[in-house]
Amino acid sequence: MLFDAKPHIGQGQVAAWIRADLAGRPEPKESSVQDPYSVRCAPHIIGVARDALGWMRCDIENELNSANDNPLIDAERKCLLHGGNSYGGHVAFVMDCMRNCVSNLADLMDRQIALLVDDKFSRGLPRNINGADAHRGPINHGFKGVQIASSAWTAETLKLAMPASVFSRSTEVHNQDKVSMGSIAARDCLRALTLTEQVAAAHLLVARQAVMLRLRRPSAQALTGEMAQCLEELALLCSPLLEDRALDRELQAVTAWVRGGDMALYGGVRQRRFRRQAGLRPSCRRRRACARGASGEAGHAGYFPRKLRSRKRPGSTAASRSVSSAAGSPSSSAAISSPARPAQLSPCEPKASAA
Repeated sequence: MLFDAKPHIGQGQVAAWIRADLAGRPEPKESSVQDPYSVRCAPHIIGVARDALGWMRCDIENELNSANDNPLIDAERKCLLHGGNSYGGHVAFVMDCMRNCVSNLADLMDRQIALLVDDKFSRGLPRNINGADAHRGPINHGFKGVQIASSAWTAETLKLAMPASVFSRSTEVHNQDKVSMGSIAARDCLRALTLTEQVAAAHLLVARQAVMLRLRRPSAQALTGEMAQCLEELALLCSPLLEDRALDRELQAVTAWVRGGDMALYGGVRQRRFRRQAGLRPSCRRRRACARGASGEAGHAGYFPRKLRSRKRPGSTAASRSVSSAAGSPSSSAAISSPARPAQLSPCEPKASAA
């Protein structure tokens, strides 16, 4: 009923996913009337990206399947057609808009991480979701470093949200006096996607730690269904943080997992292969995921530097759904029926040809 009053399709889909993931979980006694925006408005924030992906794909497919040169040669009429089909305005606009959507997802996840590591907002979780016992707790930092790193990645992503297409420059003695800046927009978009994948990996590690600590309570209700399966798969890539240790390898492994689209939560295209590999020891799986990216190339040292690729995965909503369980309360906003999750976006309908 809530989302019928504001019927954006993507927003409703995201709300239904969250509702389905939290199905059967009772409302906690300590729940507040209104959660912070980063929890309460998650369907509205993610829904914008969900709705936008459809027309973005349509415009990119039209561009890929069209003539993007100048002049065009009409062999039948034996003439040259001078025009502006080489102008990449649609690509530039899509890349600028995608960066805007992606940066908002990164910011959403970063805000949710900040809520979970802050004991004033996490509803009973220890500060920095520190997994150490009471004796060792004061000398351990928990996920403080991960939260700081996530904030830095998010800040860079937000900086990249400035549209490149508005910075057109005149070139070639004013022949090309209004250019699209499409290549710069695409390059910035790839960087923003890379950074957001890293934030999503941090988000998943933090959410898993929070769920683990929440389930220590005697009255805690275990997760079921796809949420439980997702956490089982995540456990193959990382271990609970009980004492401070370096987390860069685990963050790299989870980033590759997000990028590869293997999550049970989304019916990943490589899900069956992942389940066959689930019999491997976690340490072996972690080493393999750290040693290669989604395309099988060799890994790199440091925090996730990799060659920029054109593959784009909207995987950030996985962490957004996980955090609702970690926070211990179903989203009050997600009161909507649960449609099936589409495996992929439907291709756009071809435009009618001009007369």
